[in-house]
Amino acid sequence: MPKRVPSKWWRRTKICLSALRVILLLLVLLVVTVVVYLNEVGLPGFAKRPIIDALHARGFDLEVGSIRWRWYRGLVAENVRFGSAQPEANIPQMSLRELALQLNHHALVRFHLKVDLLTLRTGQLTWLLAETNQPPESLVMTNIQAQLRLLPDDQWELDHFTAAFAGARLHLSGSLTNASAIRDWKFIHGHGGGEPEALRQRLRELARTIDSIRFASPPELNVIIRGDAREFQSFSGLITLEAPAAHTPWGDLSNGTLLTRLTGSGETNGLSKAEFILRADEVSTRWGSTKHFQLDLHASGDDNLTNLVRAHVEVSAAQFTTPWAQATNAQFTARWTHSLTNPIPIAGSGELRLANPYTRWGHADELRLDASLSTPATNGPRADASWAWWAPLAPYYLDWNCRLENLRAEDFKSQTILCAGNWRAPELTITNLHTEMYQGQVTANADLNVASRMARFAFVSDFDVQKAVPFLSPKGREWFAQQEFSWQSPPTLRGSGYVTLPAWTNHHPDWREEVLPTFFIQGDFKVGEGSYHKLPVTSARSHLTYSNMVCNIPDLEAVRPEGKIGLAMTADDRTREYYFNIHSTVDLKILRVFAPEKAQRAVDFITFTQMPRVDAEVWGRWRDYDHIGARAEIALTNFTFRGQAMSNVHGWLAYTNKFLLLTNGRLERSNEVATCSSIGFDFPGKRAFLTNGFSTMETFPGMQMIGPKVARDVEPYHFLVPPTVEANGVIPLSDDIDVADLHFKMKAGPFRWLKFHGSEVNTLVDWVGQKMTLNQLEAHVYDGTITASAAFDFTRPGDGADFKFDMIATGINLQKLMSDVSPATNHLEGVFNGHLNVTYANTQDDKSWCGSGQVDLRNGLIWDIPIFGVLSPVLDSVISPGLGESRINQASANFTMTNSVLHSDDLRLRSPTVRLLYRGTVGFDMQVDATVEAEVGRDAPLVGPVVSTVFMPFGKLFETRVTGSLTNPKRAPVTLAAKLISPFIHPLRTLKDLLPGESSSTTNAPPVFPDPPPAN
Repeated sequence: MPKRVPSKWWRRTKICLSALRVILLLLVLLVVTVVVYLNEVGLPGFAKRPIIDALHARGFDLEVGSIRWRWYRGLVAENVRFGSAQPEANIPQMSLRELALQLNHHALVRFHLKVDLLTLRTGQLTWLLAETNQPPESLVMTNIQAQLRLLPDDQWELDHFTAAFAGARLHLSGSLTNASAIRDWKFIHGHGGGEPEALRQRLRELARTIDSIRFASPPELNVIIRGDAREFQSFSGLITLEAPAAHTPWGDLSNGTLLTRLTGSGETNGLSKAEFILRADEVSTRWGSTKHFQLDLHASGDDNLTNLVRAHVEVSAAQFTTPWAQATNAQFTARWTHSLTNPIPIAGSGELRLANPYTRWGHADELRLDASLSTPATNGPRADASWAWWAPLAPYYLDWNCRLENLRAEDFKSQTILCAGNWRAPELTITNLHTEMYQGQVTANADLNVASRMARFAFVSDFDVQKAVPFLSPKGREWFAQQEFSWQSPPTLRGSGYVTLPAWTNHHPDWREEVLPTFFIQGDFKVGEGSYHKLPVTSARSHLTYSNMVCNIPDLEAVRPEGKIGLAMTADDRTREYYFNIHSTVDLKILRVFAPEKAQRAVDFITFTQMPRVDAEVWGRWRDYDHIGARAEIALTNFTFRGQAMSNVHGWLAYTNKFLLLTNGRLERSNEVATCSSIGFDFPGKRAFLTNGFSTMETFPGMQMIGPKVARDVEPYHFLVPPTVEANGVIPLSDDIDVADLHFKMKAGPFRWLKFHGSEVNTLVDWVGQKMTLNQLEAHVYDGTITASAAFDFTRPGDGADFKFDMIATGINLQKLMSDVSPATNHLEGVFNGHLNVTYANTQDDKSWCGSGQVDLRNGLIWDIPIFGVLSPVLDSVISPGLGESRINQASANFTMTNSVLHSDDLRLRSPTVRLLYRGTVGFDMQVDATVEAEVGRDAPLVGPVVSTVFMPFGKLFETRVTGSLTNPKRAPVTLAAKLISPFIHPLRTLKDLLPGESSSTTNAPPVFPDPPPAN
């Protein structure tokens, strides 16, 4: 069978099949080569550009490094940057390491390039915030992973978005219509609308805040957003955040949860809604802390008006504490409406409830505050810049009511306090402030004109204001405590006034210079029985005004049972000058509570039987005690001082520059009077100036008024007729007597001193510095006269005064003198003369007296004097009976005085029968030591010397020594013969002296005289 030859068609077919196989292999090789190229090198520029343009059409402006083909992921763009290629400050920049692109295959078949899905991996969003001369700051979101579906009709849908932002894990999902409009958002291109700088500043503050927030563990932040990119009001979203613990610049939070829900207008028929819910177990900030805190905020658009939002908020806390207050069960509820362009509400109302509110000033059981805000239909007054923070409130009406239950503040208590008010620009008004407390109530109202800054007020009160002391400042509490107010029924206070406040833009006003001059108040008060500084009054009342920094009290009147006190006062706060006018008819002893302790004792010495009348004026400057001035007329009638009755005192007082002057002073006591032209007291110089002092008052009552010590010093001096005293000069008011320059002239009638008395005494006294002299002292005593002068020197402080004096006595009746010395009957007679000159003595040393003197006695009987009477028995027995009682024709002696001991060698007692010669000493201690000699017949006429010579042996027998004291002298014979004859002169006494037991005294012992007082 012959071989079959292929047909031409088959050969051609075979050739075509072979060529086709080669072509297919070449195509496969080409595809593999292209795929390998796309995977390793990436799409070429002509292929990459259509993809970028397609993404741009969907709203993405991005720069890519390369687009590669991945076998299992498709097209993947690497090193992607959204926006410009170069990063710019204040424009958000987003970069991705990879951006996977999923193309629409159906569109690709029709040669249309369309991206359906974008997968973002390892992305970062950075918003660099730069400012001139400031270090840059940024907001950064890292590790971005997400899937973005690009749906038809320009819609985006975001799924599985995760990132790390501000220490939290962020989960984001949502959808966006008209998504390509996102490229027109101004802030993406660095434009913040009308206030770009303000936006950047807020973003910088946000960046700083985020950097300062720390979480104990990363919180979970979930965000769901849906909306139309062309209309912000269409956005809806849900944000939830859970943070177990967080530390923020504002404080610390534990177990906090946050839910924010935004419902756009597209889901609510054109109305947007927002919901904000915050919960926390505990929140602690520098302002305070709360427990179980809850906040629910709901907001929605208005059904009738566009661009309006209606909001409702409820805030509650089981407990909150701040540095100045704390409370429990706190609840705040508010409802308001406001414009989207103005954060201040157009209208609204709010309620605040606090249980057990507590502050450092006091606490209460409950606080309720209700307020409402509205906008009037008509435009109110237009505010200007001077209104400051009041300006935003100008278009609104505000009304409020406040109620406090059972308020307590230390001793202050009030069952209920009510307060209501309103705001009607430019007037802020407190229409009613009322409380009932402490046996009374308070009602007040006030208003403030914001434009003129003038505030007016008025009040009426009859509660116990002392209970409100805890509300005062520390200085106010201290002042009130010092006043020592008390009353049985609280005072009634009524007042009104006004003040212009400082400019609202002045944050540090000078209240004294700017505000106080504009303050005005007028009012009055009245009170029943009470006291002030423990000064009781039956009632008191007064009006008061304060204007232009001048306080005026024109008619203060305090009533007491015995009279009234009237006072008018003016005080200038600018110059700090004051003026008081006082009229009083009350017992001045009530003022002792205002005097120092020493002065209080002086006030106790006075007793009034008829209330005195005092009219006085006082002026000066507060706290300037050196320039206090005063003027007063004093009229006292029928009073006693230190038990001494006075019938009348009158004078004019003036005080200025620490100098008190009394003019035309007059003191009357029965028919006695003391006057002076003036007496001034210089308190800084501690001296007084007396001019034309004149007195006819008894000495002792006057000294009794000065003091008991002075009275005791002058008690020995008694004037049967009040002396007349004239005085002028300077009187020291301290121990420094160098300033003394005082001169007295005294004339007195009958007087007594100790047991002595006289008929008249005159003297001049000069007290100059440390020295005092008595000149021209003349006294008529005991039918005779004494003239003397003396000088005292007080130079040595604490050592007494040195003094000297010279005294001459003439014609003194000895019998009358000794009658005052001893009450016993005496037979003394004679006229006494003497001279005593003390050249030195000291008042504190009774052994310091030195000087000399001379005495003589004529026609005297002196044997009743013990020192002479002790010799009478000897004269009678030895010489001649009766000689011991004979009259002395003359007695004389010269003596010297040294250390208070008198010494004489020539005390002679002369009589016709015998002459006695005393030689010896006698001291101020009354001790005597002398010898006595007798000369018989020495003074007989013509034959005296002869008789004396004949009887000389008898004189020697008489020679005797006298010792002991002046009141109880003892004698002893001197010669042997006198000693032998002595037992025979008084045999009975001698016998008694020999027997055991007490020795007897002579039967004719002289009377015993009391010891005279020691010399000063």
